Amino acid sequence: MKEKLEKLKKPVCAVIMLICMFLLLGCTGTAELGGNINVYAIQGAVLLVITIISGIIGGLFS
Repeated sequence: MKEKLEKLKKPVCAVIMLICMFLLLGCTGTAELGGNINVYAIQGAVLLVITIISGIIGGLFS
């Protein structure tokens, strides 16, 4: 069971990173259309932190 989790960890974290990157691009678009820059900064920071943490957990930044 533990071996299966180790095999799945890297692809799952890579998918999470890709989703967060696409969401970051979407946040940029809403800020350009007149959205609140404070909300954009908070959402972007949270998404970036999630991306970095999932990369570290998945071993993609080692």
